Amino acid sequence: MPKTIHLPLSPLVMAALLAAAPGLAHADSLQGIIVSHHGDKLMVRTGGTDTPVTLTDATKVQAIVGLIGARREDHPASDLINGLAVNIDTVQAGDEIDAQTITFKPDDLKTAQAVQAGVAEAKQRATDKQAQNERKQAENEQRLSEVGQLSSWAY
Repeated sequence: MPKTIHLPLSPLVMAALLAAAPGLAHADSLQGIIVSHHGDKLMVRTGGTDTPVTLTDATKVQAIVGLIGARREDHPASDLINGLAVNIDTVQAGDEIDAQTITFKPDDLKTAQAVQAGVAEAKQRATDKQAQNERKQAENEQRLSEVGQLSSWAY
């Protein structure tokens, strides 16, 4: 019968194995407010520091529902809007922080949506006012030009 020899793995070999296995990368969590969302990139503010987080195809976006928060409902990534308070389970992937699971409370989503609606309305009013001011300025410049033409005739 052949003899089995068991050799202990050195710490260096263990570290190399862990670094080579992306599924075993260091996991962490992040809690904060979304300050921007463009494509697959989120910027999350935690205690005054903005942290970039990447969304992947495997990222789960879920609302925590129920009395004790034990149930979760899947949501689209488009629900990750500015002002939403989130908890993010992350994993370090090279230089990036990838989101594995992003959770939030449905009431926080409603609040962020209400704020977004108010911001959009204020932006629209400001845009309308700016267009109105530009029209008035163009009219005033036209009037001044006409007055200048009349005064040159008077001499």
